[in-house]
Amino acid sequence: MLHLQHKGNSHNLKEELQKLTTESFKVAKDHRKTVESLKRNQEEEIRVLGVQIGEIWRQKSADEATIYQLHHELISLRSGMKDVEEKSRGEIEDLRDCIFAEQEEKKELSKKVRDLEKELLVSKTKQFFSSDKQLDLLKQKMMKLRRENGALKKQLIAAFKQS
Repeated sequence: MLHLQHKGNSHNLKEELQKLTTESFKVAKDHRKTVESLKRNQEEEIRVLGVQIGEIWRQKSADEATIYQLHHELISLRSGMKDVEEKSRGEIEDLRDCIFAEQEEKKELSKKVRDLEKELLVSKTKQFFSSDKQLDLLKQKMMKLRRENGALKKQLIAAFKQS
């Protein structure tokens, strides 16, 4: 009986072994499929990441080129601004000098105008006094001319009456 028991146990163990072997093959097959699937997924992710890295490198290169160009434009603009500032400073100095010269000229002209106004006042005062004398002389001449005119009228009337 022990033999039968061992035989039964052996048969059960064989079936158990076969079952475990089948399950092991199935697990191994599933494992291979999972590994292959994971490998494909990783390869796809690696490909996608490679494409993204390539795009990032291209964008980085484009950005660096843009930065380089903008840097040179900035240098050029700063240089241009410096030139404009220097030119403006020179023009401002010239304008200040011109304004100063014009103010000095204005002061001189104002002084000349005041001097001429004084001279004119003196001249008018002198003229006023001399014109009074001239007025008296003119009045005397006018009186003389009126007398002469009256005498000539009388002569004319007498000449018309005679003719």
